[in-house]
Amino acid sequence: MHNSYLLFTLIKALIFSRFELGVFLFWYFLVRDKKSKIAKLLPPPLQ
Repeated sequence: MHNSYLLFTLIKALIFSRFELGVFLFWYFLVRDKKSKIAKLLPPPLQ
């Protein structure tokens, strides 16, 4: 039971960090691409 709990926590952490990384990369490329219409809508500090 203890081992399965550790495994569950590890899997949950991996999924969460991968999701967080995906969101970060999405925003990074979005902000980097200044030609995109969405990037122009962002406030200047984010650009």
